[in-house]
Amino acid sequence: MTEQAQAALFARAVELWGRDAQMLMVVEECGELSQAVLRFLRDRPITGAEIADEIADVTIMCGQLSAMLGLGEMVQERIEYKLARLQVRVEKASENLTAADRSA
Repeated sequence: MTEQAQAALFARAVELWGRDAQMLMVVEECGELSQAVLRFLRDRPITGAEIADEIADVTIMCGQLSAMLGLGEMVQERIEYKLARLQVRVEKASENLTAADRSA
């Protein structure tokens, strides 16, 4: 789906069900993802497809939330910033592990 089509779909969902209902749906979907991860961590029955569905639901609802609040560009900038920060942290941790291996 193109970005334009996605934006139109998000706008239509808000038009149909309302902003507050869609914001509550964000919370609900995040809760369902949390429950799915907990099931996985506790070795309870859950499939990869079920977890993928919850990740997809949260991703879609976060896209709607971002669109509703006009934060699309800001969110993308923050994602890029946080990915760069994660990269630095991973590299630093890898260096520390390598140094520890050498001293062991």
